[in-house]
Amino acid sequence: MIKTYDNFLSAEKCSLIRDQIENNLFNLKNPQILNMRKEISKFLNIPLDLQQDPFVIVNTEKNNSIENFFESKEELKSKTAILYLNDDYEGGSIYFKHHLLYIEPKIGKLLVFDRLSEEFWKFKGQEKFYRLGWNPNMNYSILPIRKGKNFLLVIHFLNKST
Repeated sequence: MIKTYDNFLSAEKCSLIRDQIENNLFNLKNPQILNMRKEISKFLNIPLDLQQDPFVIVNTEKNNSIENFFESKEELKSKTAILYLNDDYEGGSIYFKHHLLYIEPKIGKLLVFDRLSEEFWKFKGQEKFYRLGWNPNMNYSILPIRKGKNFLLVIHFLNKST
């Protein structure tokens, strides 16, 4: 599942967070950041304690695209949320190759996608069963920036069973 939610966060709030990042003041304990994290957890109906610390991707025209971006298979993450903190740049779409899907940047947009898929297993002489496994079809790339710089806030949610 890949979903986007336009205007999840106001342009004003996004600008405040972006300013903190640019001035090296981004702090996870900052009340604005903590409230935003709580809003995302509540919106997705996932407890805050399953949320990993967010990290920031700042991509500029000097950088190449970020290809085949995926997380470690060691720590199963149930969902990834990406918040666009600006859209005053050219390029930088997120591309899901398996789905042939481009997500265009828009300030305040929240992109959410599942990281796990249900796998069917059956061993000889045993009942069949399902388990959650890492979904390689959800790898994505961030396409090159042609002009300006983009700011993305990325949050992963751990699987409850890990």
